[in-house]
Amino acid sequence: MRDTLTRRHWWWNYSLHAVHLMGLSLWLGTLVFFPFCVALPVIGGMKALAARPDNWLHLQSENEGIRLAGEFLDIVFQRYFLFQLGCGLAAVCPALFWWPAGRVHRVRLIVLLLALVLVVVNEWGLAEQVRYWRQERYASTPAKAAIDNAGARPTPPDQLAHSAQAEAAFQFWHNWSLAADMAVLILVFIALLLAPAVPNFNGRSQHDQGGGTA
Repeated sequence: MRDTLTRRHWWWNYSLHAVHLMGLSLWLGTLVFFPFCVALPVIGGMKALAARPDNWLHLQSENEGIRLAGEFLDIVFQRYFLFQLGCGLAAVCPALFWWPAGRVHRVRLIVLLLALVLVVVNEWGLAEQVRYWRQERYASTPAKAAIDNAGARPTPPDQLAHSAQAEAAFQFWHNWSLAADMAVLILVFIALLLAPAVPNFNGRSQHDQGGGTA
């Protein structure tokens, strides 16, 4: 009977550790891969494509290349934070069971919860503002822009003011969204560093048994 309970306890702990590590690994991988291997290369590539006179998309300026990159990245962003949320929940759920096991586990859970809060704020707050103001700064139609650039008639002052306001607002919310995402990356990295300190069968981690106490 005791052997059966021990085996069940072992499998329970193993499952918690596996889910926790999988959630952390996918979360950190996403945070590193998307900004540095997707977003920056796509923006740079579209800007370079727009600079080529023979580009097949007939982009007329660098801004059009950036706009096209933004349209693509917006599609990814609609899943990016939700995927982070799923990974975060997978990492947090096991950590809830480890809360009573010692100081390091309480620190781990607090770090993960802070990261999850930032993801939620980004998805349903900052990213929405970024999306709105990105559309607003491109509010003028191509035909109107062509007329204005040709000098047929000056751009109305109110349109210039709105464009400047939209650009400033976009940069403001975009910087805050990026800062929140980088903060999540740091927090998840810290949580991954704490991953080796897992509870043993007695409910205490090796860190606690080595001298640290709750």
